[in-house]
Amino acid sequence: MVYYAVIYMNDGNIHLFKSDTKEGAEDCIKGLQDSKWKDRIETTRVVKKDTTTALWQNTNGHWIGV
Repeated sequence: MVYYAVIYMNDGNIHLFKSDTKEGAEDCIKGLQDSKWKDRIETTRVVKKDTTTALWQNTNGHWIGV
C-alpha cells in the first residue's frame, strides 16, 4: 500500500506527498498545517492506493483523481 497526503490549496492547486504509512502521511499534513502555508490550505486528506492492482501496474504508479 502507498499513502498520499493530499493538500487542497485555496488557489486550486493540489499537492500530493507520498508515504509508506498512514501515520507518515498524517504527520506530513500536521507539519504543513503548522507552517507558513496554513492560511492557504483549504482542506486535506489521506488517500490509500493499492500497488498490487492491475490499474496501478498498467499506469506505472501514476493516477488521476483523488
